[in-house]
Amino acid sequence: MAAKIAKILAAFVDKRKLGKKLGILVLSIAFGLIFLLVLPVVVMKSLGNISGDSAKPTINTAQLTESNIKAHMSDSNRELVERMERDGQAIETKMNELGIKEQTIKAQLIYMTEFDRLTNFDADAFCNLFLYSNDDRSLLDSINQNFGLQIDYEEFMHVYTLTMNSTINEYMFTDADTKNAADLAAWADNAFVSGWKYRKDCYGEKDKEDLVRCADGSGLIEGYLRYNPDNKKFGEHAVVAYTIKGDVSAKPEVKGIGLYSEDNLGVYIGNDQVVYASKNNGCVIKESVSGGNWNKWIIYDGVKYPSEIQGGR
Repeated sequence: MAAKIAKILAAFVDKRKLGKKLGILVLSIAFGLIFLLVLPVVVMKSLGNISGDSAKPTINTAQLTESNIKAHMSDSNRELVERMERDGQAIETKMNELGIKEQTIKAQLIYMTEFDRLTNFDADAFCNLFLYSNDDRSLLDSINQNFGLQIDYEEFMHVYTLTMNSTINEYMFTDADTKNAADLAAWADNAFVSGWKYRKDCYGEKDKEDLVRCADGSGLIEGYLRYNPDNKKFGEHAVVAYTIKGDVSAKPEVKGIGLYSEDNLGVYIGNDQVVYASKNNGCVIKESVSGGNWNKWIIYDGVKYPSEIQGGR
């Protein structure tokens, strides 16, 4: 998988061979804006063996502009990128039509890693598989069967987690103009899927050393309150305040309500599942509400809830 991405990168990097076991982190998937843009920004995180000497590649990111890249591509590579761009946009459009736009990056990443085998690509048939699959393993099994592929589940999920961690999923927001319960739940679930680490006094920004996103218990919620989907930046510090509404046994089935224990704050995402940043586990985790120590359900200040929730007990 890494070798396929490296092949695309070959036109961008300096005239030096790619190092062995080059870890490639997908920084941006921009089918609809320019084309698929990937940068090798993490080295020696083995996603697969790439032949070459052991020297680290030198990347001049200032040269990574649409005009520069396309100007230095061969006609065949330019045609390849244009096909990827068209198919990627078709994926985005179809996922939106199906009401599962939050899975757009996953769909585009699968396509990107297998594009050389997806001739006569049918975006409708491809995207419909996402609608009817219950989990990622069954999804990949279905894609393998229907498109004659051999995607390895563990390898793909590793790459997908790195990809998701590198950015904030722009497709997960239902209403980017307001802070609302549904998007808070999506934010928390995305942090779990993206493999955010636990780090005290963090709220979703990247750690400068290991380049992974981090949050602590309240920081998981604070990050959502601070994040601006329009400019893709975190704003000024936000205080995480909440109102206790009742016992956890009486919680409503509303995604985005908060859960409280003496040790932590969590976000309910539905189906008896809560997401929170766990100091003991060192990362953002998901667990069943009934299996944890949650005792109260709460609502967070600054988040819009349904009127029946926003009101009294």
